[in-house]
Amino acid sequence: MTTRLFLLSVGLSGLIACTGVPTEEPEPTEDDCELCDGLDNDGDGAIDEGLPDADEDGLCDGLDDEGCDGIDNDGDGEVDEGQGDVDEDGLCDGLDAEECDGIDNNGDGLIDEGLGDSDGDGVCDAIDAEECDCADNDGDGTIDEDCKWNLTMMMTADDYYQVYVDGVLLGDNTGWSTTETWSQSLTTTGVHHIAVKAEDVGGAVAGFLASVSLDGVVFSQTGDGSWLGSAVDPGVGWETSTAGLSAEVSAMACDPGRWNGRPADLIAAGAEWVWQDNCADVRTYGENWWVLEFEVCESPPAVEECDGEDNDGDGRVDEDFADTDGDGIADCVDTEECGDCVDNDGDGTVDEDCKYELGVLAAADDTLTAYLDGVKLGDTSGWSDVGSWTQAITGGTHHLAFAAKDNSGVVTGFISAVYIDGGVAYVTGEGSFLATATTPATGWETSTAGMVPDTEATKCLSRWSSGVSSITAAGATWVWEGDCTNPKANPNNWYVLEFQACPGVASERK
Repeated sequence: MTTRLFLLSVGLSGLIACTGVPTEEPEPTEDDCELCDGLDNDGDGAIDEGLPDADEDGLCDGLDDEGCDGIDNDGDGEVDEGQGDVDEDGLCDGLDAEECDGIDNNGDGLIDEGLGDSDGDGVCDAIDAEECDCADNDGDGTIDEDCKWNLTMMMTADDYYQVYVDGVLLGDNTGWSTTETWSQSLTTTGVHHIAVKAEDVGGAVAGFLASVSLDGVVFSQTGDGSWLGSAVDPGVGWETSTAGLSAEVSAMACDPGRWNGRPADLIAAGAEWVWQDNCADVRTYGENWWVLEFEVCESPPAVEECDGEDNDGDGRVDEDFADTDGDGIADCVDTEECGDCVDNDGDGTVDEDCKYELGVLAAADDTLTAYLDGVKLGDTSGWSDVGSWTQAITGGTHHLAFAAKDNSGVVTGFISAVYIDGGVAYVTGEGSFLATATTPATGWETSTAGMVPDTEATKCLSRWSSGVSSITAAGATWVWEGDCTNPKANPNNWYVLEFQACPGVASERK
């Protein structure tokens, strides 16, 4: 007989799974029917087996809760129902992505976060509108598109002039004693040029006078140094170029009465008559050429960065940035040089990543244990037993440490010479080794805390009269910490040499 599975819907109890012989109207019994209740109703060791589980998470639909996961968890034919959906787009917040639409799409309480906002006004670029404020509001790479600026030029010349804006002739005028006003709409940002050719019809010196404003704000007047001029024809294309031009010259320094304070409106506004080049030579400079170069929505001044480049165009590179070694190269782009014993890159470490050979000679009365950067180098067994160690090291700060002991419990002497790349770098007796006669704390091998400079054993040199010539030849002397004349004063000494590894130290020794 074939066993079959039947599923029945039973009121509020959810689903029932039964096994047995199908009947026309199967009636579930306690023995052979599984309910969607998290229990093993039929006692077969399995829970809710054979019951619908739409999301296949092992929890039958009648007990499952809908989650924000894009799946119909409870098998009711709907997906993510009842979950938060702030923007009501049918996608629950936990699965929704923020869009540039002025709405909190993902329900995190923020609007359009993480999306492009070129002008930093809190409105993402795609829905931001361009304003005439010299900023790229909509993030399209163009500033103030479709904006207009009103350029107003008040000017005159002695006697005749022509005026151009961006290479286009606006017109001309004759008569030095009255002011002519010219207007032009500018529709693009960036660099613009106003050009004027002034001519004295009698062939004498040509004077020029002007005041320029943008949207009613004066930004240039002759006499303030903003106009550049030439007394010789600058050639084709001069109307949009300052090439070959030089600073304006004040006419007041030569002949303040030549133009008798007219026109009064321009003079009162602060403009000053100018010309090129020598107003005293009236027959030489009957024609002058003038150009004012200016920028609409001027680019912010470049800021110097520490990158080896002249970012702000002042002819200097990385000025005002730290240069520890004073070589003219700022620390941020400088590289550490090996063997110069200088912190080239200003990181507080000398000659890091450089490799050197460290040589150590040391002896003690009676025994000695030596360490390099906390790692034991070796021991000696008597005052004339010279320990000799060679070690490869890199640049930077290191610690040589020595524990000296007199086996009889009397005064302990110590002597050492340290070499870097074969040159004597440090010796005992010069104060570079720090010492203590009191048992130091754990970790003393890499610390100089509580220690004082070593002391020459001049009063007790007879105690160690010979046997360490290989060390004394380097200029080292016996040292101790305490009173060497008191045999019981310091049977134990500890010494630490903290040093920067670089061979140049040896060259500085006496």
